[in-house]
Amino acid sequence: MHFAIQGRPSILPKPAQYSTISDQQVTILKSQRNTQLKSGFTGYWSAKFPESITPTPRKDAFCVNVPELDGFFIGYGITENKGLCDDVWFYNLKTNKWNRLNLTGDVVSPRTGTKAVFIANNIILFGGFCNNEYYSDLHRIDITTGVVSRIETTGEEPCPRCHCVMTLFDKSIVIWGGNTENVCHGDLYKLSLETFEWTKVTSNVPGRTGVPYCVSRNKIFAYGGNKTGLIVIDLENDTVEVRDTIGCNPDMTVMSGNMVSTDKFVFLFGGQKIEKEVYDLVYCLDLDKMWWFIFFLSPDGTTTSPEDGYIDKLGLFNIPNAYGCNYLYNEKEREIVYCLGYPSSDPPNVHTISISEALGFLHMRDDMLDILRHK
Repeated sequence: MHFAIQGRPSILPKPAQYSTISDQQVTILKSQRNTQLKSGFTGYWSAKFPESITPTPRKDAFCVNVPELDGFFIGYGITENKGLCDDVWFYNLKTNKWNRLNLTGDVVSPRTGTKAVFIANNIILFGGFCNNEYYSDLHRIDITTGVVSRIETTGEEPCPRCHCVMTLFDKSIVIWGGNTENVCHGDLYKLSLETFEWTKVTSNVPGRTGVPYCVSRNKIFAYGGNKTGLIVIDLENDTVEVRDTIGCNPDMTVMSGNMVSTDKFVFLFGGQKIEKEVYDLVYCLDLDKMWWFIFFLSPDGTTTSPEDGYIDKLGLFNIPNAYGCNYLYNEKEREIVYCLGYPSSDPPNVHTISISEALGFLHMRDDMLDILRHK
């Protein structure tokens, strides 16, 4: 497919070090020589340096996964020196290259905290924040031409906000949460893509902002941003509820974390927490049992090594904590992909967590437990 692509400068050199994390806390952690625990299943963590010019490092950019194009789009966001971005990029998972789209038309102001979905060669975007101003304008980007245009709607539209939850379901765009200044919004909004009319669904669940979320089984699962459970938004019945979970629950205060789903499992890692962490584990939620457990990781031994992470006192390999990333699940390769966010090297790497072997083990484990239960 043809994109509205700008010309690319020469390829940038590979950075000398993997991560920009370096402080006294890291030095103390690295001085602890712990042995990694051997487990029945393992995901393999990798870091790839793109073979092209890259976006400026940033956090809180929008991200839309487009499996049919073997890649994803990112855009907008905020840099480490508080500069706001208005550019849009496409990353090709097969070629490991970035391309920047050439935007024309009704280009919007730079902003951060915008959310987006992908429909028929168009990125549809909502919300964001810039210089103390919050946005509710809905606009689209045609990826084949780069033309940006506003979308006119009717009905009761969501108020201006940033960092909301946004997804597609049954010819509608669904929005929940987000914040305007210090107010978090809890009502559910649906935009019909046939009539472009907004419908508001009142919810008694307090709103949250910046929560990591994913979609599975016609439901949105969101976690963190509070001290109470898992948010479950039923997209078929337009309901919002808080569900209790068991097991090794991740920190419930997490915001701007990374959350993806595949079949019956949800993966959560990274994010900002009240207790700041330099390194972090990957947590996995079994949706059948509503049970959290730690998903074991190892460096791949080629692009990453134990020195790039941290082995804790329990023998668990931790990866550098990152927040405000762009993340997705690459179903073809059965791997979690994430990039950008803070902290980041410059130019930024693209990280992957291969879970194919581990998924096979987890499904086999569940099958064996089911057999034992029915004996």
